[in-house]
Amino acid sequence: MINKRLLIFSNNALSESSSNGRTLKNLLGNDSAENLAQFYLQPSLPDFNCCKNYFFVSDSAVLKAFFKRKSAGKVMQEKDFNVASSKEKSSSVKKSIPRNPLTMIIRNFFWNRKAWRKKFQKWIEEFNPQVILFQAGDAPFLYKMSLYYAKKYNLPMIIYNSEDYYFKDYNYFRDGGITAVFYPLFRRKLKKAVEQVLNYATASVYITEDLQKVYDEEFNKKSYYMYTATDVECCPSECENPIFSYLGNLGIDRHIGLVKIANALAEINPQYKLDVYGKVPNEKVKNAFNNCPALNYKGLVSYERVKAVMGESLLLFHTESTDPFYCKDVCHGFSTKIADSLASGRCFVIFAPEMLSCTKYIKENECGVVITEEHELKRKIQEVLENDRLRTKCIKNALEVVEKNHRADTNKAKMEKIINDL
Repeated sequence: MINKRLLIFSNNALSESSSNGRTLKNLLGNDSAENLAQFYLQPSLPDFNCCKNYFFVSDSAVLKAFFKRKSAGKVMQEKDFNVASSKEKSSSVKKSIPRNPLTMIIRNFFWNRKAWRKKFQKWIEEFNPQVILFQAGDAPFLYKMSLYYAKKYNLPMIIYNSEDYYFKDYNYFRDGGITAVFYPLFRRKLKKAVEQVLNYATASVYITEDLQKVYDEEFNKKSYYMYTATDVECCPSECENPIFSYLGNLGIDRHIGLVKIANALAEINPQYKLDVYGKVPNEKVKNAFNNCPALNYKGLVSYERVKAVMGESLLLFHTESTDPFYCKDVCHGFSTKIADSLASGRCFVIFAPEMLSCTKYIKENECGVVITEEHELKRKIQEVLENDRLRTKCIKNALEVVEKNHRADTNKAKMEKIINDL
C-alpha cells in the first residue's frame, strides 16, 4: 500500500465512470484510501473505496468566486454526495462553453486568481500531504497549482501522463475563425507550464513506452512507462455465439470505422451485426448508426455490463479514424478498453492506421488481428472467424501481454513502490 499521504491533482475523480478516473484508480487500488486526497474539476461520481477525501471545484464556481470575492469548492462526502454533486453537475453542464484556444486562455485567467482558494488551502493543510501526484492534461493552471503547492510545502512530485499536448504544434481544438488565432498564445502558456512541472518533478509515469521515449528525448528526466491496468478476468472458454462488439468512446470519428466494420460483417453473413456500446456525442454519429442496418447501437452501459458483454462476444473490435488530423492527434493514445479487451479471453481485432501506438503495440505483440486498410476488412475478419488456430494464438498472446504490462495488481505494486521511494 501507499505509506505516504498522497495529494492528487487531476481533471477527473478516481472512479469507474470515466476512463481517466479508472486509469488512475487502477494504479492506486483500494488499500490506500486513508492516505489519499484528491482535488478534481469535472463533475463525476468519485470512488470512495479508493479514496475517502475529495475536494471538487467547478469552472462556474471559480467564475462566481472571482466576481463575488469569496472562496469556492467543497469537500465531497459519500453520505451526501448524490445531492451535492447533482447540483454542481447541473450548474456546470448548463454553463459549459466550447473548448478552443480563446476560452482556454480565459479559463486559465480565472483559475489562476487565488480568491477562491480559502477553503481549498484549509483542506490541504488539514490533510498535510507528503507527496503530490499530478495527472497531466492541457490546463496550464492545473500544472501551475500543483507546482505551487509542491514548492510551498517542499514536497516531491510525480507526474502521470497519458497525453502529448506539449508536442502539438497545430491547433488540436480544430476550431476556425478568430479563436484559432489565439492557439500560439495558449500553446506558449501550456508549454511553459509543462516545462516548469517536469523540471521540478522527481519522476514521471507515462501510459505507453512510445510516449515515454518522446518526452525523454525532450527532457531527459527520470521516468517509467506503465500501460493501462485492468482487473478484467479471462473468460474460461471461447464464445461460440457470433456476437461482435465495440465498447468505448464514440467521438473522434470512430463511428466511421465502426460502420465499415459492421458492413464488412454483413457482407460475410447477412445475419451478423456489430453491437456498439457508448455515448453518442452528436446527431451526426447518431444518424450514421441509424442508417447502418448491420449496426446495433446499444447505448451507454455500466462498467460491470461492459465486462459482461466482453465475455459474451466472439470478437471484440477497436477502431481509430484514418483522417490525417486524428491520426496525428491520437498517435500516442492508448484506449482504456484495449487492456480490458486483451484480458477478457476474447479475440481482439483493431482497425486503425498503422502509425498509431495502439496499432503498433497489437502488431508487435501479436495479441490481436490488425487491419490497417479498408479493402482488407472483409478478408481479414472472415479469416479470423474461420481460423480457430489464429483466434487461439491471439488470445494466448493477449493474456501473456496482459500479465506482463496490464495486470492491475502488478501495476499497482509498481506505482506504490515509485511513490513510497520518493
